[in-house]
Amino acid sequence: MKQKILFITAFLLIAGSNAFGQNVKHFSSIYKSQTNESRYYAVLADNTFWWFEPGDQVWSQNKATGLPPKYDIKAFSSIYKSQTNESRYYAVLSDNTFWWFEPGDQVWTQNKSTGLPANYNVKKFSSIYKAQTNESRYYVVLADNTFWWFEPGDQVWTQNKSTGLPANYNVKEFSSIYKSQTNESRYYVVLADNTFWWFEPGDQVWTQNKSTGLPANYNVKKFSSIYKSQTNESRYYVVLADNTFWWFEPGDQVWTQNKSTGLPANYNVKEFSSIYKAQTNESRYYAVLADNTFWWFEPGDQVWTQNKSTGLPK
Repeated sequence: MKQKILFITAFLLIAGSNAFGQNVKHFSSIYKSQTNESRYYAVLADNTFWWFEPGDQVWSQNKATGLPPKYDIKAFSSIYKSQTNESRYYAVLSDNTFWWFEPGDQVWTQNKSTGLPANYNVKKFSSIYKAQTNESRYYVVLADNTFWWFEPGDQVWTQNKSTGLPANYNVKEFSSIYKSQTNESRYYVVLADNTFWWFEPGDQVWTQNKSTGLPANYNVKKFSSIYKSQTNESRYYVVLADNTFWWFEPGDQVWTQNKSTGLPANYNVKEFSSIYKAQTNESRYYAVLADNTFWWFEPGDQVWTQNKSTGLPK
């Protein structure tokens, strides 16, 4: 009996030491227009940062230099700066402070929260890159469902209106894009009632999109958006609670289902992201499954392909 207890204790200690392992907490992706490449970024459960080179199929770790001791990542986003061929990472910590990362210097720097209300609590976070002016923008939805945007140069947060949204609305998912042809941004939300809305910052008005094509009683699990620079169009992508994949054409206001060919039986999507490949006018979807495997989707072929996890901790 004593030996059995010792064995179980040893097993639990070993399991506990590997409790984090390759457990993805946050996931993001970018498209490098100068080189026609993609990059994936992951934050693991132990709050370490990793980036993936699809060509080499290897994950490499980034440093946490500059972040406070025992930091905990609450939200994560990334952008690609096309003018300088650089990437940037942005993180919100559990204490609701904002930080940005320079991969070249491998240092995290804190941004201010000037303008935000006292005791604010970040619910959703997104970022864009304004190619025409070589600037970034951050967007947050707070726990009270108010919308705010951040100007890194001024280090000030400004509130956007909720005009057009229904009374007592509750934001479930949030995403943003930059329209390079017109130098405008757009925000997209999915509300708790699974309705879709988009925001025009210039007009400060929210407008509802249709759910035509989606199954009855659909339930949105994950949401992402892209901007197609060649055609000045946007696209929305969702993963439903049943793990099916759908895309939306705002012009037609119709949702269309994508296939899950290539994915394992009984797959369960944990994280989801999308990019637009400007050089070839194509989109790509990326998914992290519940088993922490990484997959990418080619809409033209309608096939999912697995990426390696080489380099990540076991």
